[in-house]
Amino acid sequence: IDQQEQSLKEEVEEREEKLIKINDLRSGLKEMKNYSLDSIGDIAYKMSNRDYLKKFRTISLLFGIPLALLQVTSIVLWIMKGWWWLFVIWLVLSMIFGILFSWMYVKNTAYICPQCHKIFQPRFKEAFFANHTPSTRKLTCPSCGHKGFCVEVSAKELEKNGK
Repeated sequence: IDQQEQSLKEEVEEREEKLIKINDLRSGLKEMKNYSLDSIGDIAYKMSNRDYLKKFRTISLLFGIPLALLQVTSIVLWIMKGWWWLFVIWLVLSMIFGILFSWMYVKNTAYICPQCHKIFQPRFKEAFFANHTPSTRKLTCPSCGHKGFCVEVSAKELEKNGK
């Protein structure tokens, strides 16, 4: 009975993972106006990289939350004690951290062009100032010149493919 129970639990987990992938595919297709077999492949590719990006974002939050608390503390101390200089120091440090974090984020992500389906990494300046959603960024593809929202994937795949 214990073996059957364990087997059923594993089967349920497997099916739940498949259901999550189907829902991700559905939401990815809803975001796109026109889609082809290539763009469905892009979505599947994105789903396979989802775990790495999720881990990266979780680590970012673990660093970001304490930093936000320190910033709030500096504001409270400015209001309560008049220590405005502490806020100014923290403001400069948070700007430096924000730029460094953004640079690290850009280096760890790549994008799939919706037109030619090539994977590319944009220049930091373009990625930093680009309009974006949680999983896309409006960029110009270096291969075909298309400017539009490109799907975000892990940059590790670029290294694997030697691109």
